[in-house]
Amino acid sequence: MTSSNNKDNSISDDRSSSKIVPPAIDTSDLINFHLSHFQGTYPLGMERLDVKPTDNSETELSENHNNDNSSEHDEEYDDGLGYYPDGTKRTLTDEQIAFLRASELRQIQKQQQQQQQQQQQQQQ
Repeated sequence: MTSSNNKDNSISDDRSSSKIVPPAIDTSDLINFHLSHFQGTYPLGMERLDVKPTDNSETELSENHNNDNSSEHDEEYDDGLGYYPDGTKRTLTDEQIAFLRASELRQIQKQQQQQQQQQQQQQQ
């Protein structure tokens, strides 16, 4: 009985010491997966991004989707945001745009302050 207990312990020890490493993926991998598996549909908010798939068949798929269904989709779903002068449908409210601009400005200011601090430290 003792020997079987030792075997069970060694098995559980082996399992706890093994690590599963997920594959490295990036945004383009996710977009390409979505385009290849969900035939002509886009994840929420992806219709208006200028994302270029890496495969020609996926490019054809996205072009067909844009040509065939974009006007139907726009007619069915009117969020009240309107259109830009060039005819592009708006996807953000004025408040969202202002928030994004303000956060970008804060990030730029923070980077500039860090650069100034680094320069001052180097001069001393």
